[in-house]
Amino acid sequence: MYTSGSTGTPKGIGVHHRAIVASTAARAVAGPPPGRDLVLPPLCFDGAAGGMFWALTSGGAVVLPTEQEAHDPMALRKLLGSAAVTHVHAVPSHYRIVLQVAGQEALGRLSMVAVGGEPLSPDIVAEHLRLCPQAPLFNDYGPTECAVWATTHRCGPAEAAGAGIPIGRPVPGYQAYVLDGGLRPVPPGVPGEIWLGGPGVARGYHGRAALTAERFLPDPYRPGGRLYRTGDV
Repeated sequence: MYTSGSTGTPKGIGVHHRAIVASTAARAVAGPPPGRDLVLPPLCFDGAAGGMFWALTSGGAVVLPTEQEAHDPMALRKLLGSAAVTHVHAVPSHYRIVLQVAGQEALGRLSMVAVGGEPLSPDIVAEHLRLCPQAPLFNDYGPTECAVWATTHRCGPAEAAGAGIPIGRPVPGYQAYVLDGGLRPVPPGVPGEIWLGGPGVARGYHGRAALTAERFLPDPYRPGGRLYRTGDV
């Protein structure tokens, strides 16, 4: 997989097949698998893997919009109505458009929505809870270096009311630490850097040994484990 992160320069990341398997299996935390999963991120974006592999490995169908359907609200509305979508994976800004154009019949069929890749705003949560309260809304977090996602949070009225929207807790099998510069856990309320561990952690950056050594370290809390330094505070 490739990511540009904050640098804008693509970096090749060696992601094990078993990392994608573990990442996909962890999707069970969101409930029953998809019947028909609308995957709105382009396939070149790692976030597309979350919904695509979950649906395909559980007997569901992946609904992939054309470029016109992804960018034309009326074409997207038609797709939502005709494809009998049950699940949605999207970045928050794109899901906002879904809420605006889908119509009550299509929204009433939804069983689960997962968003990630950019900050989720309270007004999107509020609109989701108003229009399709039957479908859990999850705020996912995780870099490409951890096979797409590592934590998730189910949003509710507190998030819609304007409270800070958490990135949640680690998904099954993963670890998340908030550490200081000495890799020591910081007390609650004290800023620290997010480090992620678990079966989704990548091998490293292809052909960039120095950068790999800087960002991927042995896990001091789990013998034999490895941690990824996200750079997020």
